[in-house]
Amino acid sequence: MPLPLESAVLRVCACCWSADRNDPVQRVQLGVGMAANEDGNPVPMLLNPALHMGESVLMIAAGKHHTAMATDTGSVWTWGQGKFGALGAPRSCEDKRVPQSVPAALLGAERAVMVACGHSHTAALTESGVLFTWGLNTNGQLGNDSTQPQFSPTLVPPKRFAQQRISLVALGGSHCAALAGNGRLYMWGMVEHGQLGFDGSEDLLVPRLLKHQLAVTVASVSCGNMHTAACSLDGQLWTWGYGGMGQLGTNERHFRMPPTCVDLPHLHSRRAVMVACGNSHTCAVCHDGAFYSCGWNLHYQLGLGDGSVSCPPPPEFLCFKDDPPQYMFSTNNLSIVGRSVACRIKVRQGKGKDPHCSPTFSTFEMATIGGSLFSSKNRAL
Repeated sequence: MPLPLESAVLRVCACCWSADRNDPVQRVQLGVGMAANEDGNPVPMLLNPALHMGESVLMIAAGKHHTAMATDTGSVWTWGQGKFGALGAPRSCEDKRVPQSVPAALLGAERAVMVACGHSHTAALTESGVLFTWGLNTNGQLGNDSTQPQFSPTLVPPKRFAQQRISLVALGGSHCAALAGNGRLYMWGMVEHGQLGFDGSEDLLVPRLLKHQLAVTVASVSCGNMHTAACSLDGQLWTWGYGGMGQLGTNERHFRMPPTCVDLPHLHSRRAVMVACGNSHTCAVCHDGAFYSCGWNLHYQLGLGDGSVSCPPPPEFLCFKDDPPQYMFSTNNLSIVGRSVACRIKVRQGKGKDPHCSPTFSTFEMATIGGSLFSSKNRAL
């Protein structure tokens, strides 16, 4: 089964930060304004719990210009850019500066347990394994047999998944993946670069099972802008889609379709258990804490101490053997891994644009007081 994203950090509250404190769009998507350290760099800010009725945060997801989160009450909150209906606000495409609740009735009065964000679309997964989507739909990425944008949550009929309960959903730039409870993977949306794993030239407007193309039991899946990656239950890493930046880790730089099993160096008896895709890079973590990354590296998002524009596949290797991460995610130019027990987030970030500059590893040590969370220390490892 997929590893739950249940960090103690995220359960208490939400902290947000962004790249440009002078960008009005980025200020809106944070929902909190902006703060900077003495060097003028953005720093995490606490999202006031009062803005989401004091509900504890279960998980959070970030799109290009919007954010969504699910709370312990089963509610879904969104904020940021409302264009194309990404916020799930009926009859509205206005930007929201603070979190707004998506009406529970629009989610079938069910509790949401997971949210995911794509470029300009959003998904929520309910406790019963039912999937709702909304937002931009140009390539059929909402899975509702249409290309019209949806400004409120729309049910993806369970019959599209052969009545299987969905256990995990991942959104890419204009495509989606849903993992059923039986370990089978469904894909839909933009097909142009092979990110769905199917032959064809027409976008898929409804979910389709990756049956013969990926005949393994899938444990986790992640979508990048134009590529997809998955871990199988037996610990193999599979990638497909656009690979022009080396993000597929297949020792070549063009699109791959159908899914291809990646040869991880120094693998020995390691099993890949988590995978996360950024815009054009991919990260995977093994059961023993080994960390692999490949793809676009202009901003040092691979964490390898190498500023080459594209990391030559196969994936490069780091190891967190003494502190194996329990969750991970990637965005455009950032990779984050962490442990829920230690309440720590390790942020890989590059200093400057010197291609010889090594990444900086920062640890945000979190503490809770009265049900709120704040960063007590920011230090280099």
